[in-house]
Amino acid sequence: MSFSKWEALMSWGEYYEKMKGMPPRPLLTRALELMPEDQVKIALDLGCGIGTDSMHLLQKGWRVTAVEKEPEGVSLLKSQLDATVSSNLRIIQSSFEALDSLPVVNFVYASLSLPFCQQGSFPGFWKIVESSFSDNCFFAANFFGPEDDWVRPRGCTGHSEAEIRELLHDFEILYLHERKELGPTATSGDKFWHPYSVIAQRK
Repeated sequence: MSFSKWEALMSWGEYYEKMKGMPPRPLLTRALELMPEDQVKIALDLGCGIGTDSMHLLQKGWRVTAVEKEPEGVSLLKSQLDATVSSNLRIIQSSFEALDSLPVVNFVYASLSLPFCQQGSFPGFWKIVESSFSDNCFFAANFFGPEDDWVRPRGCTGHSEAEIRELLHDFEILYLHERKELGPTATSGDKFWHPYSVIAQRK
């Protein structure tokens, strides 16, 4: 299924409904397992959606800046907060294309959001992301590869493995997994998936 067809069939609100009650993504839990016990806990969650992964970080004692453009996602994240964690969360409601700065953090995380930055805007957006990297910063994200169905027709941004490694040229790659398979989307129909999952640490 092409990305344009998925957009026509499904709203972000319907996607968020499907995501309610889901556990934190395996990429996040794997990244946390690779960090030292004395890790400084200041994180950036890019494209946080309804905030499942942001909440997981908050509950583990992290200070989190969560970026999300969809008002419904922001509202659902806020609805999960209580007094024990709310003071450790900052929300930036913005598209990636409209960002002009990000805070310096020790962990940059993007579960499945980077491909949705417009192709022409990605280089400028990535420079802003780079400005958030502290010394020894951890990074974990999913990218779409060039063969992904949502990259080829329009819109979504894809990267080859070589391009991902270049983006992270001053990082040590701790985990890199490529997947190519036909499989379901969260809400409607199958598509050909070609994601790269990456965990890295700044040298």
